[in-house]
Amino acid sequence: MIWFTGPMQANATSGALPSTLERLSDRAVPGCDRLTIGEWRLRAGLGVTGRANSTWAPGAPAESVPETIDMMEEWYRSRGLTPRFQIFDHAEPELIAELERRSWPATVDSLVMAAPIPTVVDRRPLPTVDTRAIGTSTAPAALFVRLLGDRGRLTEVTATDLPQRFVTLSDEGELLGGGMVTVDGRWAAVGSMSTRPQFRRRGVASAVLVALAAVAADLGADTMWLQVQSDNVGAVALYRGLGFDAVHRYRYRTAPDR
Repeated sequence: MIWFTGPMQANATSGALPSTLERLSDRAVPGCDRLTIGEWRLRAGLGVTGRANSTWAPGAPAESVPETIDMMEEWYRSRGLTPRFQIFDHAEPELIAELERRSWPATVDSLVMAAPIPTVVDRRPLPTVDTRAIGTSTAPAALFVRLLGDRGRLTEVTATDLPQRFVTLSDEGELLGGGMVTVDGRWAAVGSMSTRPQFRRRGVASAVLVALAAVAADLGADTMWLQVQSDNVGAVALYRGLGFDAVHRYRYRTAPDR
């Protein structure tokens, strides 16, 4: 379902916007290792994030779908990874039918949401924490690494040649939360948003998003986008409140254990 208005709604309805965001998603988190088979993009990392360890199939493979899935499975298993597809709303019916035949289960949907940067800035709520200690860096600073808490995840989300910025928010030396943004032309991908549990519902995430919007705008972006699980009700509500609209969705389908 699409909630955009004006030209953005027209692009979303025609499929142009979802297709653009699929491509941007692949560029933002391309994986540490890649293989192209026809129009399929196989991505492998350290087995931490979904995007860096899954196949994106926007079109037809070089061989038949069953044969290419067999090749894809072998490629992942040879790396000690579980074969996985990232399946968007308009995936090829033949691929979906074959995954059904093989009984590959699906995960919960994730929403792909986007918002104009000025809207995000205009709608920012007043936080109940001191936001003066915002730290911004071009590489993951020590506080951001501590917030993420996973070196493998950090490796996967920074395995891109696109410019990135990292934001943390602290108060009197205590880390509250943070996030990152990857800029690709006019588009800014928000990622790794995290608020420490004891500081939730105090405007930390909103303050971080506004700071990310500012650094993204400085790099020439005018639109932010992000991905969030549809059952993460609190996060979805936060993003909607800041002007983000759902463009489309995806889910992962994973090979059963042998």
